Amino acid sequence: MSELRLENLVKKFGEVVAVDDLSIMIKKGELVALLGPSGCGKTTALLMIAGIYKPTKGKIFFDDIVVNNVSPKDRGIGLVFQSYALYPHMTAFDNIAFPLKFRKIPKEEIKKRVLEVARFTRIGALLERKPAQLSGGEQQRVALCRALVKNPRVLLLDEPLSNLDARLRIETRVEITRLQKELGITTILVTHDQVEAMAMADRIAVMDKGRLQQVATAEELYNKPANLFVASFIGSPPMNFLEVMYRRDNGRPVLRNEYVTFDIPQKLAQKIEMNNCQKPLLGFRPEDVTLSLQEHKNSFPAKVFLIESLGGANVLVSFKSGNLFFRILAPANFSARLDDTLWIAPQMDKLHLFHQERGEALLD
Repeated sequence: MSELRLENLVKKFGEVVAVDDLSIMIKKGELVALLGPSGCGKTTALLMIAGIYKPTKGKIFFDDIVVNNVSPKDRGIGLVFQSYALYPHMTAFDNIAFPLKFRKIPKEEIKKRVLEVARFTRIGALLERKPAQLSGGEQQRVALCRALVKNPRVLLLDEPLSNLDARLRIETRVEITRLQKELGITTILVTHDQVEAMAMADRIAVMDKGRLQQVATAEELYNKPANLFVASFIGSPPMNFLEVMYRRDNGRPVLRNEYVTFDIPQKLAQKIEMNNCQKPLLGFRPEDVTLSLQEHKNSFPAKVFLIESLGGANVLVSFKSGNLFFRILAPANFSARLDDTLWIAPQMDKLHLFHQERGEALLD
């Protein structure tokens, strides 16, 4: 396994900047997810690490060695594509063995290594089948074996679960995570699925429009997003937002709009004043609210717009207040009806505040 380091990595296609000044360090044995919407540059970054794309600028280090000019076959990487890219005329055994045969490794060594990775991935009974005789999950495991059989220094996974159904996706991500931990391979996972990233990765690198937004654990991204993009992208259902004005009423710090006046602590007021932000954006998670039939401190009225059953301990309730919409996780015994008016009170100790123009978080 290797430590992987990207320094000021840039990739341009003509005038289009696909990856813009990407710097990140991935520790030996760590699984890091590159997460973001389509077109954010995550797959382009992966393909530069693999050597398929050459960086426009910047350096790629495996341990302390710059590999920018090292060919893909000599980098010691294992790559699993979204499409699996299996040879249809070959058996699973031959698909897995192909990179070893290409290197002219002795037959007995090939057999030993193929059987070993097949045992790890629990497909030993499928080795004589061709891809058409395998399910999507089984094909995915064959593709994974083909990457692992090379004993790679770095394992690269490009949307490896996107072609699987929901149940199989969950089962397979558990298996991949188990394998990665057992083998201790430095791994990069590219995905647009935040649940997948949060379930599998030690850390997550969130990207948008080619730029790195934040690198952190799943818990840190959820509870302490660095900016507005991360706050809105991480979380399902997503964070709710309110535009507010900061004021002091007779020395009392408040956040206010046409619907509500929030009394805020002095510590929060100091953060706002330090950042000279008179019109912050207030955010709160769907689960971090109190619902009431009556008005009380730091609450605002909203009408029930839609109730969605989640089949568990909560229901998802959409509220409308003026021209604003909010989504709240309520207990399964939620009894209000459509068009009923309730009072929404965000939990003050779990508020998020953002600079509207710069997008950065105002709270540590």
